[in-house]
Amino acid sequence: MTSAEPKSLKLLAKDGADLTVMSACLQDALAPVGDITWLKGEQRVIIAFNRFMWEQGGEDSGGELIYYRIHSVLSIEGVARVRSRGFSLDESDRMLSFMSLRPLDGGIDLIFADDIHIRVETDDIAAALADQGAAWPTRWKPDHDLDSNDP
Repeated sequence: MTSAEPKSLKLLAKDGADLTVMSACLQDALAPVGDITWLKGEQRVIIAFNRFMWEQGGEDSGGELIYYRIHSVLSIEGVARVRSRGFSLDESDRMLSFMSLRPLDGGIDLIFADDIHIRVETDDIAAALADQGAAWPTRWKPDHDLDSNDP
């Protein structure tokens, strides 16, 4: 096991540059559709993720590299409208694989594998990402085809 417990992450995003950092930390996170919530009255979107801890790196444990995952919650404030494409909220057990956050005029696009998108319409960027609980070890590290057609 590790000589030191992985450190929890807490990030705030107020602009596109902040979202770029947050997006890199969320790359390859998994989110069950049932853990995507729009609190319309509070103008907030909350998504619970199983996040791969890219910042932790791999650690040799008896000839095998060990990585970590942790539960994380993304909260986006000031949300006027939410639109989605490529899935239905009725598919609560469906697992979505996160790819990136992209700022756009009037909101934020959350892009997932399999051409799944969530557009969060907001006047200002106000997002927070916070790890929850303890990390757990995994031997699986996400691997990507670098020739992807993702823009």
